[in-house]
Amino acid sequence: MAPQLPWYVRADGDAPGPAIRAITLNMLYGGADPRSVVAIASDNADVLMLQELTPEAVRGLTEAGIDRTFPFKAVDARPGASGAAVYSRYPLTGTDHVPGYQMAMVKAKLRSPNTLNDLTVVSMHFAAPWPQPIDTWHQDVGRFPQTLNELATEAGDAPILIGGDFNSTIDMMPYRALLNNGYRDAAEQSGAGRELTYPSNRKIPPLIGIDHFLTRNSTAVSTDTVDVAGTDHRALLTTVVLSTAD
Repeated sequence: MAPQLPWYVRADGDAPGPAIRAITLNMLYGGADPRSVVAIASDNADVLMLQELTPEAVRGLTEAGIDRTFPFKAVDARPGASGAAVYSRYPLTGTDHVPGYQMAMVKAKLRSPNTLNDLTVVSMHFAAPWPQPIDTWHQDVGRFPQTLNELATEAGDAPILIGGDFNSTIDMMPYRALLNNGYRDAAEQSGAGRELTYPSNRKIPPLIGIDHFLTRNSTAVSTDTVDVAGTDHRALLTTVVLSTAD
């Protein structure tokens, strides 16, 4: 427990500047209730990062009115567990797909009011280490430091926010090795410690935290979780403070 104590100490105090609220959610093969997703996101987020987003789930979210609150989007919907998307209240530019991973990984640049630089946002999902062979998980995790470095080089001094299902807990060395080159875990940065998100569809509370936000050149000041009907992951919420514009 002692090595984890710093995760429960807020390291950065009260950071000044405008805040962005974000949610990441694994939709369980697109099965998360679209009305619940839209309602929770509309009340709590400026940007929504989704994983396991299917074409049917996109239609459900559209019918539930997601475009009224989040008119800007970068969507790579796929059957099964592979899709991902970013939905935003604010304009998105430079939308792209990050290649080389088992699951879709979507990135975009977000311009929020009163900020100096665009925020790079990424919705990601590592392959699961079980029940399929663990090799694909090792490949994804092993490749991700290169992706993080490429994102950092591209962004320079601008902020980065990465959210998704890492299929990794804070106890796992491959995950902790990602917290390098200025990247921080939002729960650690805000002093929240463990945010348990999985599995959320049983009679007992979630047992592990495999959904995370990574920040760079920005400050997470809070994290929380919330149940969403129809999926086995809790949504993970964070508030991140960005640099102010001149």
